[in-house]
Amino acid sequence: MSIVEKITSFDPKTYMIFIGVFAALGGIDTFVNAESWAESAWGTEMSAESKNIAETYEKIWGLFVLPLAGLCITAALVLDEKNRAVMAYYSGLVMLAFFVVFFSVMQTLDYESPSLPFILFPVVILGLLIYSGYSHKDN
Repeated sequence: MSIVEKITSFDPKTYMIFIGVFAALGGIDTFVNAESWAESAWGTEMSAESKNIAETYEKIWGLFVLPLAGLCITAALVLDEKNRAVMAYYSGLVMLAFFVVFFSVMQTLDYESPSLPFILFPVVILGLLIYSGYSHKDN
């Protein structure tokens, strides 16, 4: 089966690996570019101590995402088809709930929330993951 067929048939394994790779790249980017992420979120007008705290926060956030990415890829590779579909469905729901709460809480803080396209991309790919799990749960 080609990659296009796997994507269009909503193969949970393909979607889990894609999300795992995307999350790993995002985590690495956040860790490596912590200074620019901190500036975009907190602004440039801050004390050296506050800047250090903001950069440390961003680095920790980037590192935090890496094991989750690894878990997503590992589950895609080691689970059988039925359990992979169940995992895709429920982990997608949990991650989607996390993002909704996360972005909602960010609106109440001084943290500069990402733009709408940045927020929509994870929501869309998590929606596709949830659908892939749901559509293959009976296989």
